[in-house]
Amino acid sequence: MPDRSNGTSSRLAGVDAARGLALIGMIAAHVLPLYDGQTAEPTLAGLVFSGRSSALFAVLAGLSLGLMTGGSQRHRGKLFSADLRGITARAMVLFGIGLTMGLWDVNVAIILCQYALLFLLLLPFTTLGPRVLYPLAFGWLALSPVLAFPLRAGLWQSMGAEAVTDGNPCWLNLFTPSFLPDLLLTGTYPAFQWLGYLLLGLALARSDLGKLRLAWTMLAGGVLVAVASRLISDLLPYSGGGLAALRRTAEGSEFYLEPLLYVRSPAERQDESWWWLTVSTPHSGSPFDLLGTAGTALAVIGGFLLLARRLRPLVLPFAVIGRIPLTLYVGHVGVLALLTFAAVEYLPEELFWLILAGSLLLGIGYYLWGRRGPLESLLGTVAGIARGNEEAPRASRHRALR
Repeated sequence: MPDRSNGTSSRLAGVDAARGLALIGMIAAHVLPLYDGQTAEPTLAGLVFSGRSSALFAVLAGLSLGLMTGGSQRHRGKLFSADLRGITARAMVLFGIGLTMGLWDVNVAIILCQYALLFLLLLPFTTLGPRVLYPLAFGWLALSPVLAFPLRAGLWQSMGAEAVTDGNPCWLNLFTPSFLPDLLLTGTYPAFQWLGYLLLGLALARSDLGKLRLAWTMLAGGVLVAVASRLISDLLPYSGGGLAALRRTAEGSEFYLEPLLYVRSPAERQDESWWWLTVSTPHSGSPFDLLGTAGTALAVIGGFLLLARRLRPLVLPFAVIGRIPLTLYVGHVGVLALLTFAAVEYLPEELFWLILAGSLLLGIGYYLWGRRGPLESLLGTVAGIARGNEEAPRASRHRALR
């Protein structure tokens, strides 16, 4: 009997499972407390999920777009032109959904507008192969924060509070001066720096994900990069006087700085000291933050690819959730918005498990039904219209928030 564990279905199950874990992590980061409100000490959810889940999601978005454009066999000619039209159409739909969600009163940083922009920014790189993409991705992750630092500082100094959008990007602030700076440089998910995540995912897609050696390299290399980034980042501020310099900044003096550096950056501007580039705090956008979370993403994807080969039943609960990511992402944020609107008090732990159980049931239901989620179907339909008569070969079709 042929061994199907190395086939396309197992590879995609591993990718879907990694996406499912990313979604679970984002739900946890949105629902559970990330740190103690009095001591600022990080919680387990803060230490495990903050920043890492959204980074994993971004790497997987680049991987999925890479698979949609041919995987290791890049599309060319008319098929590639159709890919560009389809991806652009997906980006426009995501942008509209993101702007609509931005109108909701919810304490969640909505990422969909940035994803739409990142999809478009990635298009010129889809013609490249893995030998170029891997060094480009890691170079972008390491150097883009350094390039962004003076740009961000200039924006803050010239625009002041208008350098960042008040709340999430939405239809109401679409034409405000802060809209593009927020998406590109000053917001929670700065597309300029985050493009490195998608480049890394694209490089993975251009490799042969069926190779056992690649999966082990991703797992081991990812762990190494993540640990090294954290250790170096922990060492630099203490050995070079950086922590004291950060405490002297206006923002660094307002918080319990050290414990918060493990959960979420307490500084919004980060334009007073170059020492902000040495921290590895989630969502700080520093080189150590981007490299560390990219390493975690590599390790998770590699680990699930290995599990999907031999222990596929273990990955299926994650995979069914990862097959309908956009529906579940919008759905869980919608639940939080409704609870806020109705002024309903809830216990975060109970709500997390209820949302997780509902997500699993929906994932199983759509899997058994053999259908995509409603929002995934919407993206797929719009992309199909944009592609026209040029359909991608079945082996290269894949989900990128479809």
